[in-house]
Amino acid sequence: MQEINSILFGLENTLLNQFGDIPPATMSVLEDLHQKGCLLGLSTMRSAHWIMHFLERKRIAHLFSFLIASNGSEYINLRTHRRKRFEFWSVEEGARVLDELTHPETEMTHSLGNLPIARGADNNGRYVFEKPGYYTILFFLRDHTGLIDFHGIRSLPENTQLNRLIVLGSKPILNRIAHFPALENLSVVRATPTRLEIYPPESSIMHAFDLAKEEFGLRDESTLTFGSRPLEKELLQRTWGIAMKNSPQEVIDCAKRVTKYNAAQNGIAYMINVLLMEKTCVFRKPK
Repeated sequence: MQEINSILFGLENTLLNQFGDIPPATMSVLEDLHQKGCLLGLSTMRSAHWIMHFLERKRIAHLFSFLIASNGSEYINLRTHRRKRFEFWSVEEGARVLDELTHPETEMTHSLGNLPIARGADNNGRYVFEKPGYYTILFFLRDHTGLIDFHGIRSLPENTQLNRLIVLGSKPILNRIAHFPALENLSVVRATPTRLEIYPPESSIMHAFDLAKEEFGLRDESTLTFGSRPLEKELLQRTWGIAMKNSPQEVIDCAKRVTKYNAAQNGIAYMINVLLMEKTCVFRKPK
């Protein structure tokens, strides 16, 4: 029987359902694990500002001990309130990458100019775009944010640290942009069919998790991880990894188990109960 002292949950398509909420049965399991003393953590591609606002709005921040945000670029120890930013885009670097993506010296330049593409960045929860439009309004409505700035990325102070770059547009045009050479060595996430997110080159979920291990005395073999994204593959391999149903095959291949149900169907709650009934794992407070 494997002793589990900590559980790290991916947020997107893992802990949250299609409505951006945690299903009731899963919430009940989180409360139970917290009462047992098991350390809980969250990993998300969203900014630390966004996830903190989400936890406070749901009144569940007390359940979690640490957060890994912006795909590993940010880390928060919720017990000591220590924050660490590992990587970020500078204004100049971010503007250069966005220019290369949306104004390449190729035959696409003319067609790109005639399509409703929006370029912007996440400045710690404050989103900066060049101008309003269909895709930007859709993004703000979906992301539940009212912090809107349409002055463009170059309007920011030079010392601003950007969490991620964002390109919004139609599915066909983003499909083409996603294969541009400028993205080869960058951490890129297709968050939705109409949104491309670009993170700093050295962003790593593992770097942030290693810091959590150091601060809380955690071990890989005693950490249970739920994930569904390709960027979480190494994390699933190093820990007691469980992939969510409908995860890409490359993610499933890295995990020890796969949930029977997805997030909306309380897949995490069901899997935790299965592990307990099978006596595969026991959940305890770290020694």
